Amino acid sequence: MSAQSPSVLVAGAGPTGLMMAVCLALHRVRCRIVDKVAAASDKSKAIAIHARTMEIFDQIGIADEVLRRGQKIRGMHVTMEGKPVIHAAFDRLPSRYPFVLSLPQSQTERILEQRLQSLGVEVERGTELTGLSQDSGGVAVTVRRADGTGETFHAGYLIGCDGAHSTVRHLLGMRFEGVEYEEQFVLADVQINWQFAEDEARTYLSRQGTAAYFPMGGGRYRIVAEIPPSAGTVSDEPTLAEVQALIDRLGPPGTQLTDPRWLAPFRIHRRKVNSYRDGRAFVAGDAAHIHSPVGGQGMNTGIQDAHNLAWKLALVLKGAAAPSLLDSYQAERHSVAEQVLRTTDTMTRMVTVSNPVARAVRDFLMPVVGSQELVQKRFALTLSELAINYRRSPIVAQSMPRLRDAVRMPGLGARAWWAFSTGPRAGDRAPDARPVRLGDRAGLRLHELMDPVRHNLMLLCGVEPAPGVEARMREIAEMIGGGFGALIAVHPVVVGGAPPRGWPGEVIVDTDILAHRAYGAMAPCLYLIRPDGYVGFRSLRPDAGTLSGFLSRIFRLRAFSDA
Repeated sequence: MSAQSPSVLVAGAGPTGLMMAVCLALHRVRCRIVDKVAAASDKSKAIAIHARTMEIFDQIGIADEVLRRGQKIRGMHVTMEGKPVIHAAFDRLPSRYPFVLSLPQSQTERILEQRLQSLGVEVERGTELTGLSQDSGGVAVTVRRADGTGETFHAGYLIGCDGAHSTVRHLLGMRFEGVEYEEQFVLADVQINWQFAEDEARTYLSRQGTAAYFPMGGGRYRIVAEIPPSAGTVSDEPTLAEVQALIDRLGPPGTQLTDPRWLAPFRIHRRKVNSYRDGRAFVAGDAAHIHSPVGGQGMNTGIQDAHNLAWKLALVLKGAAAPSLLDSYQAERHSVAEQVLRTTDTMTRMVTVSNPVARAVRDFLMPVVGSQELVQKRFALTLSELAINYRRSPIVAQSMPRLRDAVRMPGLGARAWWAFSTGPRAGDRAPDARPVRLGDRAGLRLHELMDPVRHNLMLLCGVEPAPGVEARMREIAEMIGGGFGALIAVHPVVVGGAPPRGWPGEVIVDTDILAHRAYGAMAPCLYLIRPDGYVGFRSLRPDAGTLSGFLSRIFRLRAFSDA
């Protein structure tokens, strides 16, 4: 790899930048990653890792290490004026990771950096981006090292993952629009000895203000507490005594804090850029959006920005897709950030409301609404980020006949049509399923059989196979193998025992029909799953022509044996 001419330069080695570099390296894209800070941070910072992010960590090979170091949070309690009002459990999330994992950001970064090093890429620390200019072929960047030396080189693309005070964003002249909340807060990383179990987060609402407690393992907690006007101010470098006095006001009673490792006051900002791209330069993570820490969405959103962009960059750099594919990064991730900002803003205003009338309305409605199972389920799905979808994306599509036509088609009918209509739509996260079998390997998960750097085409034979399905699936598999084999992995999926003869490639056996149910595959259908784990295309009554038509929108149609 040439250090002087990377295909991509990543600016910033926080979670977003490290994730970006790892994904690019997995796709065998030449990249460099620089960070102006001389050493990795030892602060806990963001601690919440949600289920969707854990699935991504599984895909890049670090989930087991993250789990080993983290603390599982299986639910959340909300208490209002000393009375329990909400208990949201995460154990029914439709994921292999039905919890929030608590892990200091410093450790998450360390694990990501170790993974990056295993792929042959080192973070260039103490190296600050100081200038950039663009032309049609890429970005000329200038960096300055801690020893005073500098370097100017050319990169195909530049990704600004350099945080809320992003140099990349500033040099590009991007506006970072938004507001600052009036309320002041204090953050504390401390030890607490109390009667509560460490597998649940707790929030206390009162007329005095709000305090939230997030377990970090070993009796340590992250506290985020509102500083009410009646409490005065907290110094720029708070003491444990000041934070203890605040918690004595906010509750719960008898909470004793010891062994502080990080105490800091802060204000919440709500800001975002209007465009994630300027030519060959992009921004991601906190460089593109910042918001309230309520819900722990920030780091997770940045990591998923990187996961979304990396595979698209890889295809474009390999010549397998047109540069216009990169426009979908803005189309998909900007809307996600807007939704996160709206959700966190609503949650923040709800827990910090000070107007007596508004607070009375909140205090009346929260116990009623929060106790509803449907509301709790929706809250858990939103918090986990499993509900994120790209249904309105310009690069997703689906093909299925109208119901009135389906009822007259052999091998279809109303039941099969309805089952498919309830399956994951184009743009949805592709669900996992277990158990499935591949050859002699039984008890597998569907996700673990997917290729992490290619598109994955699942050819589901259907619970009730239609006549001629094997011939149609063979035709599709041969079409993929002939032109897209380096970019798309084909996975025939059949129900029952031994796979039928004549099916192409290694056949996945859906032993308990759970995979077919998860995808609404009563009749034969196909799902094309993108490298980031979302459904790019799906089709009922699949045929090679329909699929080829969609692929021509994403890929450049040629043989990709050298991709």
